[in-house]
Amino acid sequence: MKTLCLLLVFALLKGHLYSQQVYFGYPQFSDPLDQGVVILVNLPENIDGRFIRIEDLDPLVELLKRDSTLRWTIRINIVLGDEKLSLIQSQSLSQNLTKILVHRKVCGNYQVVGEGRNKPILTDATDPRYRRLNSRLEIELEYPR
Repeated sequence: MKTLCLLLVFALLKGHLYSQQVYFGYPQFSDPLDQGVVILVNLPENIDGRFIRIEDLDPLVELLKRDSTLRWTIRINIVLGDEKLSLIQSQSLSQNLTKILVHRKVCGNYQVVGEGRNKPILTDATDPRYRRLNSRLEIELEYPR
């Protein structure tokens, strides 16, 4: 019985200490954000694979400006052809996103990384949703600055 109680306490403690919030879409402004929160957003429509329209990034800019003491990592995942092409495209989009954020006067509380297709959510490449679900912005709250 003692062992069972210890296991139960350990399981509850682990779930509390290592839990992670995941938002599908941008959180409401009033939602409290804790370290490790992950926000998954469909990749905004991009023009010729290199440029993201500035107006599509208003919610991201608002999120990053919400509290300048927070540190964010923005990962761009894109599925286009093979791994090399996907990586080149996501790195190009990450450079463009960085330029847009500088232009929109977002303080340097973020890091933008182009990851290509290295971290898929859906691993079955034969699924018709494979490309759509794996092309995304993944925004993670790393830690307070």
